[in-house]
Amino acid sequence: DWMPTAGRSEFNGTFDGQGHTISGMYIEMSAVKAYDSQRYYWGLFGDLGEGAVIKNLGIEASVINGKEYNDIDHYIDQHMNAAGLLAGYAFGSTIEKCYARGRIIEDGRRDKLCRDIGGLIGQSDYMRYITMSDCYAFVDMEADLSGELYLTGYGLIGQNSPRGTITN
Repeated sequence: DWMPTAGRSEFNGTFDGQGHTISGMYIEMSAVKAYDSQRYYWGLFGDLGEGAVIKNLGIEASVINGKEYNDIDHYIDQHMNAAGLLAGYAFGSTIEKCYARGRIIEDGRRDKLCRDIGGLIGQSDYMRYITMSDCYAFVDMEADLSGELYLTGYGLIGQNSPRGTITN
């Protein structure tokens, strides 16, 4: 299982994939929760912070499995959770020439639990927007909507700030 980078603090550096592909990444929410109960954002990178640059990277045949995560009885929190194969949350970041292919599985059985799910990015910040160019995502989303779930997303970015810039 992959442990998302930057769980409690954001990644602020530059990551140049140089055209390489990460394949077979698997994030199991219950395993991550057992390791660190304060992780709220899920992806290759948990949080992309101010000044982060991610470029020239592909993610293929990868899965984020949140189905078991919500089965942990003591986990109810008021923080927004977000998932994307590249990053769960991004603010003030630049993403160039990246793509994702895979699957995100969500189990919405917790009452009023908020989820932002996107193929590449789960959520972008409303005040410190992101810039994205030449990116795409083909990600299957699976969700159980039987509970009172506030679910946004399903696209390149699950919830995007209107100030963000997406080109090509």
